[in-house]
Amino acid sequence: MNKITYTNHALLRLKIREINKDEVVQAIKSPLQLYLDTITKNLIAISPRSIKKNHYLLIAYTIEDNNIKVITIIDTVSINKLAEKRVKKGRWVKIK
Repeated sequence: MNKITYTNHALLRLKIREINKDEVVQAIKSPLQLYLDTITKNLIAISPRSIKKNHYLLIAYTIEDNNIKVITIIDTVSINKLAEKRVKKGRWVKIK
């Protein structure tokens, strides 16, 4: 994997939600689910948190010049409901 950069917004979310960058890297490398946001063209990686049981990370990112740019990070317990809603509306397309 090439260089990973974070927007200021993503860095703030990491700090507020006490998420380690290693968790983000692991989620991007091996997501449980992967979607394409049809509006923003961001990729959405979903992966269980290694530190908090029954929590999932949702990471929106782009690939620019073969580098990954993390846009935002969400820590949630209700990932299935969130993903199903966006897929049903056509907002997200499942890749994996």
